[in-house]
Amino acid sequence: MMNIAFCINDTYAPYVAVTLKSLVENNSSNALNVYILTDGISDKNICLLENVLKRGRLYIYNVDDRKLRGLKDVWSIYSWYRVLLPEVLPYEVKNILYLDADVVIDSDISHLFSINMEGKSVAGVIDIQSFKPETYERCLYGAEKRYICTGVLMMNLEYWREHNICESIINWARKNDAQIHFPDQDAINHVCQDTKIVLDLRYGIMDVFFHKDCFYEPPYRQQLKEAINYPAIIHYAGQSPWVYERRFHLMQDRWDYYNSLLCKPVKKHHRPAGYHLVTYYIKRILDRMGVISFRPWYISDKILIKDIQKRLKDR
Repeated sequence: MMNIAFCINDTYAPYVAVTLKSLVENNSSNALNVYILTDGISDKNICLLENVLKRGRLYIYNVDDRKLRGLKDVWSIYSWYRVLLPEVLPYEVKNILYLDADVVIDSDISHLFSINMEGKSVAGVIDIQSFKPETYERCLYGAEKRYICTGVLMMNLEYWREHNICESIINWARKNDAQIHFPDQDAINHVCQDTKIVLDLRYGIMDVFFHKDCFYEPPYRQQLKEAINYPAIIHYAGQSPWVYERRFHLMQDRWDYYNSLLCKPVKKHHRPAGYHLVTYYIKRILDRMGVISFRPWYISDKILIKDIQKRLKDR
């Protein structure tokens, strides 16, 4: 049995349909329970998700989020919903894989549910923030404990319930509101600093891995090779694969592939519109010409898999 969770609003349901399609395609031999925490999803989108899931079961929970109000919010309030999973879901759900909506599953991941989580709260992939000293200054713990991305997160709900982790995270975030930068992620990393497991890169592949020198050195060098050759979970963090201006992830084609398998593929769209869209593209052209500097934070320099493989081989 594989328990999967998403925390979204109605707008993101079609993107979750792509994630579910990738999950079903690569995990057909596994029973799936999918839990969605939301403030409301339309009947149309519930039907869409159920049709994609087919043999699995879909559970929708409309969340009372009053306890989250007033918390600092960088991405959206829905990213905070994941800390409520232990409280909202039935007690018989002991372990769950939380996924952001900008994720695809590119292989069988059933073995993730065999990880020994005894005495552990969460398991996730290292985040680029883990290599920045200021991360640990604001999160108030040592760099040796590292910092994980919470967009793909194995959660030991039983441990969370026994140790009241949800309340600890919310209370710490409120107390340290002025200094935290990625509020829910910073708080989870602080509270779970001694009880987290760091997974290999292939379980949450972000584009930044291929552009930073630190991932070409031990212990991540071999993990980067495996991520290229045997991708398991691809995370399009900050590079929404359904937005034309943000489609710069090295593995963008995998999202496009799973989207194409849907009966009604998600329609990609432009983030800016009208005058702002024209201005955006003029700035991008002038940047490439060297006239001005205009590089949105989510755009990476173009890199090819063959170049990465050569770089890995040369080291």
